[in-house]
Amino acid sequence: MSFMLKNASRATGRLTILRVPSRSRSRRRFVRNGLLLLLVAGFVALAVWMANSDPSANDARASVISMFVGLAALTITLAGTLRVEPSEPLKPNALADDLAATVQAQWLEETKARKLRDPGVLPLSWAATERDVSDDFELITGQQVGRVVKLRLEGRLEGEFDTVTRRLATDYRAIHSGRLLVLGEPGSGKTVLAVLLTLGLLDSEVRADGGPVPVLLTASSWDPVADSMDAWIVHSLATSYYNGRREIPQLLYDRGLLLPILDGLDEIPESARRSAVRSINQAIGQDRAVVVTCRSAEYQDVIDGGGQPLRRAPVIEVAAVTSTEIIAYLEAVDWPDGTDWRPVYDHLRAEPDTPLAMALSTPLMVSMARRVYQRLGGSPAELLDPVRFDSRHAVEDYLLDRVIDAAYAPDKLPSGQIVPGSVSKWPAAKARGWLTFLAKYLHQHRERDLAWWLLSRRLLSPWAAPLIGLAIGAILMVAAFLWTFFLGPQDFVEVAGVPGTPEIGTRDVRTDFFDALAVGTGTGAGFAILAMMTWSAGADRAPGRLSLRVRGSMDRLLRGFTTGLAVTAMLVLPVLGAVAISTSSEGWALTDLQDYWALALMGGALAVTVGLAMAVHNWLDAPPRRSAQASPLRFIRQDRRSSLVGALAAGTVLGIGMLPALIAGKVVAAMTQTAVTRWPRDGWFQGVGGLGDTIAVHSAMLFGDESLPVLLGWVVLLPGTVFALLILLTRAWPRFLLARHMLAGRGLLPWRLMAFLSDAREQELLRESGGTYQFRHIRLQEWLATQQPESPSTPKGNVFHAVKHRGVVLTAIVAVLIAVVARSTIGSLPDDRSQATLMGHVGEVNAVAVGELDGKTVAVTGGDDGTRVWDLTTGEPARRPLIGHKDMVYRVALGELSGKIVAVTEIDDGARVWDLATGKPLGRPLINHDGLVWAVAVGKDGRTVAVTDNGYGTVWDLATGELVRQPLTGHTSAVYLGAVGELDGRTVAVTSGPDGVVWVRDLATGEPVRQPLTGGRTDAVNGVAVNAVAMGELSGRTVAVSGRSDGMVWVWDLAKGEPVGKPLEGHLGAVNAVAMGELNGKTVALTGGDDGTVRVWDLATGEPVGKPLEGHLGAVNAVAMGKLNGKAIAVTGGDDGTVRVWDLSAL
Repeated sequence: MSFMLKNASRATGRLTILRVPSRSRSRRRFVRNGLLLLLVAGFVALAVWMANSDPSANDARASVISMFVGLAALTITLAGTLRVEPSEPLKPNALADDLAATVQAQWLEETKARKLRDPGVLPLSWAATERDVSDDFELITGQQVGRVVKLRLEGRLEGEFDTVTRRLATDYRAIHSGRLLVLGEPGSGKTVLAVLLTLGLLDSEVRADGGPVPVLLTASSWDPVADSMDAWIVHSLATSYYNGRREIPQLLYDRGLLLPILDGLDEIPESARRSAVRSINQAIGQDRAVVVTCRSAEYQDVIDGGGQPLRRAPVIEVAAVTSTEIIAYLEAVDWPDGTDWRPVYDHLRAEPDTPLAMALSTPLMVSMARRVYQRLGGSPAELLDPVRFDSRHAVEDYLLDRVIDAAYAPDKLPSGQIVPGSVSKWPAAKARGWLTFLAKYLHQHRERDLAWWLLSRRLLSPWAAPLIGLAIGAILMVAAFLWTFFLGPQDFVEVAGVPGTPEIGTRDVRTDFFDALAVGTGTGAGFAILAMMTWSAGADRAPGRLSLRVRGSMDRLLRGFTTGLAVTAMLVLPVLGAVAISTSSEGWALTDLQDYWALALMGGALAVTVGLAMAVHNWLDAPPRRSAQASPLRFIRQDRRSSLVGALAAGTVLGIGMLPALIAGKVVAAMTQTAVTRWPRDGWFQGVGGLGDTIAVHSAMLFGDESLPVLLGWVVLLPGTVFALLILLTRAWPRFLLARHMLAGRGLLPWRLMAFLSDAREQELLRESGGTYQFRHIRLQEWLATQQPESPSTPKGNVFHAVKHRGVVLTAIVAVLIAVVARSTIGSLPDDRSQATLMGHVGEVNAVAVGELDGKTVAVTGGDDGTRVWDLTTGEPARRPLIGHKDMVYRVALGELSGKIVAVTEIDDGARVWDLATGKPLGRPLINHDGLVWAVAVGKDGRTVAVTDNGYGTVWDLATGELVRQPLTGHTSAVYLGAVGELDGRTVAVTSGPDGVVWVRDLATGEPVRQPLTGGRTDAVNGVAVNAVAMGELSGRTVAVSGRSDGMVWVWDLAKGEPVGKPLEGHLGAVNAVAMGELNGKTVALTGGDDGTVRVWDLATGEPVGKPLEGHLGAVNAVAMGKLNGKAIAVTGGDDGTVRVWDLSAL
């Protein structure tokens, strides 16, 4: 193996020291002298002014001046600590050695991933091309008169890996010009040859210390029309190895310490290839070395089209793999049972020019054939079918198609059984779709490099920025609203232990609600606008790297501070201009001037604070001084760490500095208003005793009497959080995170994209190239890109781009946003169809019962704060609440005892009976339970009471207060008692629970009447109601109605234990409460659920009666039916704390 030129030598260059240029000394001297003169003039003016002022006021002035002097001294000290020190001399040769080590580690890792070190790799052979595409022989060899130079350009790569790479590098170094052009068919091994040459030239036995560094670059990312080769190489190396810092790669390139190896010249668009060759010739001049790979036909087209050949570069062409080499390679593979290659071997020996033989003439297709049949099995003899495979491309397309299935197929034992744990987490069909999407994306942008940080800009619609801003703004709106409303003045006073008084600690809830809503809406809308602006500003930001390097800190801090000032000025100056124009239209008053001056200084203080926050953020993103190994996963980890730490630090600085900055701006405005307005005459501290009083007064003017939690939320947490989020929106990782989730939500990419790409690399479908991924070969990318006629991924396919009149679209979007805001604030309230709303409970209402008391229809309700009795005729409380509960009331039942109407409610470990006429408890509690009691029910006789808890139920006699029977078992968890009624002359209890069954039990014996009612389901059943006479008769049958957590309502024939008809469907959530009654001569069921609706069902037909009853602002927990003034009514209670009365007669 050799391609040798006699008397060749290469110089590596002398040790050169370059110092980074600093600012001009004359400029620094001018600035320093100017500042000194201004300082002296200021002190003289201050001394004259104080000498002619009231001595009594000079003490206060002196204290203020001393504060500013102290701040100045601190600033000077910090500047001295963080000053821009002269950079260490950059030693090009040392930097070259550092880059060489990084590049070598990167490509050694890649050769391991590509299995290039495996002993069974196909050998590569090449020879001087027979195409007329080379430069003149004399120019290539550097031949002089009277001197004979031999040039042999044949070679073969086989043998031990390290030996092969060194031999290849040694032979390359024998080329006098240091230039080489490698041609070959697609998949012939040109890239492998370039990788091996790169590693060989980096070998310590070949490369001298401080010598040129071979850098392998993919030419597909180069636009030769827009960029010169020099600029593209520097940019590529800066992005891959130096976090975007261009100085070091530029220095190495200028000193001749880079050897570019450009892989895939054919992947540059055809129209630009001639420009690429011309640019290469211009860049290399007479003495620079370069290696280029290209497809044979594409390079031939460039030359035939009038392009210049690569100057002074010998041209070799990689040979096709012979039939003998193919057979030897495939025979060494351990094939699964039933995979017989012998017919193919015979065919290759007999007919070397058939479509199959030509398809397998490249290492790419041979390796794909091996992978397909080794992992999927089958007979390779199918490839001999002349109908299916009538051309080389047909064979190649078939292998390219099946290689994806092979990549995600599980490993199998010789017996054919799947190896445990080998099933891929990525289904082959989905993986194919995702890879097709990525191939089409790269094809559209004419690239091979899949750079994750470019996905957000290229794949998301322009409308993504408003959507992201609105989504995050909505979250901030809710957070700001909750923070402001629930941590208002009263809460802070109460937390501090100060009792509420008419002057302090009291709240107008309605006013506070709308104030908090205004704050939340303003916060969300403001963030949405800023987010849209920020998203556009950070569109092309490359990944960053966290650094805590102190050297050069002042320079980084100043750049960040200047950026912060500029960004804030863009927001503050328009506001100041608008205020000035608005005020000028009505004329300036003294107070207007003072307020405007205060606004300007607070804006300046805000700009300084933002500048400091940006300075900290910029300081943490210091450019590296050494190269770092590039890989997509390293890039994303580095940028994630840099983004989160930088945003947190910047947000913290802004959050901590906002409050002092605003106060300082207001105080300085107050102190300086005399100098600006010459009013008032009494000096800076009119009406106050000193600087401390001034700060206190103007702090109160700024923030009023807001509670400390609200104040901290408004001026510390909220600004810091908003600023941190805005910083994140400019960074590569957060933008990629959002793009990844939005694309995954559409099914275009997997949720764990980077894990999928890493796995695809392990499956030999992708490869790494610096910090990006590439398809293993351009043929695979090209084939996948043609699988669908149009990609739905890019903005070109977005429906918005089909609209010609963007003004119409923008107007529509604004209208939608206005409608959404209106809907979220006012329109989100349902149309209240209730007849009356009874308000008095503090917290949710869980229980409702309707009955008669003293000739009036009353409702008894229970919730967080106990039990209340309501007169439904007037809508007013019928009496004071029933006091005596320690915890929430879940169920209420009405009965009769000695001619009195009584209410039975559950308590901690039993039940309590109340006289509704007096509101007092009767007798002793019915206690026989160890845990939380869930429900109570009273039978038709008015005496029988059933009580249930977390595991069983008990039966009591209201007349005697004695325990009749215990326990009622069967449920595996909490028991939700539904009703007590009559079935075939027996008093029965119907119960349900989270175990998803309904039990019917004879209360006389405690035994089940029959097997539990399940309906074939195992969901939680949240409520059951049964009435054997008025409410339970349906066509002569005793029925029960149950509501389930899946939103279905079941009707049961209790005599047969079977469902009656199909379940009643309509609720969009769990059904929490059920009641039965009569409506217009029909037996109906009344249900309430988590969707906030109350529904009425005709049990005879299974159809809903009328539309759902809406009005509750949350889940409906309890329902009951009754009569009011001769009309059927429903009474309901819900999470919104209201009891509502509905007129059912109108349905």
